[in-house]
Amino acid sequence: MVEERGAGPRATIDSQGLGSAVGPTTGGQQGCYERLRGNGGPTRHVCLMGISERDDDAVREVSLSFGKVSSIERNAKNRGIRVVTYDAVADATAAQAGLAARLSPRMGRTVAVHFCSLVPPKPREGLRCTSETAGVDVPGLTLIKGFVTEEEEGSLLKHFVQGDDVRWTGPLKRRVQHFGRVFDYHTRHVDFDAPAPPLPECLTDVVREMGDRGLKPSDPDQLTLNEYKPGQGISPHVDTHSAFEDGLASLSLGSGCVMDMRHPDGVRVKNLYLPRGSLLVMEGPARYEWSHGIASRKTDMVDGVLTRRSTRISFTFRRVRDPAVACGCDFAGSCDREAPVATATFLKKG
Repeated sequence: MVEERGAGPRATIDSQGLGSAVGPTTGGQQGCYERLRGNGGPTRHVCLMGISERDDDAVREVSLSFGKVSSIERNAKNRGIRVVTYDAVADATAAQAGLAARLSPRMGRTVAVHFCSLVPPKPREGLRCTSETAGVDVPGLTLIKGFVTEEEEGSLLKHFVQGDDVRWTGPLKRRVQHFGRVFDYHTRHVDFDAPAPPLPECLTDVVREMGDRGLKPSDPDQLTLNEYKPGQGISPHVDTHSAFEDGLASLSLGSGCVMDMRHPDGVRVKNLYLPRGSLLVMEGPARYEWSHGIASRKTDMVDGVLTRRSTRISFTFRRVRDPAVACGCDFAGSCDREAPVATATFLKKG
């Protein structure tokens, strides 16, 4: 619970629980406190300044004399600050008015007492993300939630993970499966000589739905499955222009995760959460210019909520480009046909 703050100026106080030696405690509130001055307050939280560890017993005794105490906490950085939280605002008001007069004579020095307010922690800026592409604002990026049902997801996972004809290979830190054509992670191009099974019939409905919605690729002929266990990711990259046509579609099954989209200007970085069962489509700038990657971690912060990853299987659908047909895109800085030296933006081993 966070009380309304008054209009007075504030000073932030980080806190940690004192433990049973000082009396009732919640073990540390989640967040920090803002000390209220002037007309700020009243709240259930009272801040005491000028306290030493040898004063803790006195703080506990006197604080309890004003009413029921929920917790007594110590500032994590300034050990001379205590925050006493009462169950009732009325008791905290009485304590704010009387604690200094009761404690100062016992300690032989003046004890300052103020109301303060509990402020919830803010999510780390680098982990903020959303599952709404409108908020991410990357041209050509579309996320369709619930593209497959839970039943369809279970059926596909059973076929590709537990089936009798599972074809996992391990050229990377993660396991992959290729269908239609094999992508060579060393040359960063399609290996037309390597054998690969055709796209399985169990994906017919998925591919048909993509075409019916006008999504690219509408007629994919190459599919790569990537298995990401918690803690695994992939380096930021742009799929090789000369290898595949415009339009990449990635279906997330088993778990969601955050994908990081980075513009080559090095400034614009967007974080997009891909829920399980969703289809991410990258066309135009999102496919050819912006790189995409997944940080190697076990949790993501999604709309302020810490979310644990499970094993995620991504199905990436592509259309192989005819080697005799030039890319012709407008993004020379990331195109291997236009700028062969810009290898950092190609699909690379990760």
